[in-house]
Amino acid sequence: MIPSGGQPHGHRKYILAIIAVGIIALLVGGLIGYSFPIPPDVTLLTGTATLSSPFHGNPDQIIFDGAATGNVSSGVSSNGSYGIYLPIGDSYSVMVQWLNMTSGPYFGTHTCSASPSTFSSSDANVTQNFTC
Repeated sequence: MIPSGGQPHGHRKYILAIIAVGIIALLVGGLIGYSFPIPPDVTLLTGTATLSSPFHGNPDQIIFDGAATGNVSSGVSSNGSYGIYLPIGDSYSVMVQWLNMTSGPYFGTHTCSASPSTFSSSDANVTQNFTC
């Protein structure tokens, strides 16, 4: 007996169905992911730090003391600007530190509580200036 040429197997339609379901799943997943983006978990805090009278010198560092993170600090550039990433949802007490190289009672490293003295992060990008 010689087998007949037979009919082609129906696997092709199953493969196409699987591919179509996969494409639809990717599209639906992409739309859901785009509609509900993951919120940021850190804030980029930027601004300036300045010293007012009677303090002498230029700020070198800003120290953020948070309950969850402990002390986190940012260097301050020569023009007074700074930038730091802080976890969103924590509150920080803020201190400004500087080195005074002039003679007299002001010689050495100094720290003061900044104004405002606290910062709470809740947004992805925030500008806050601090003064002593």
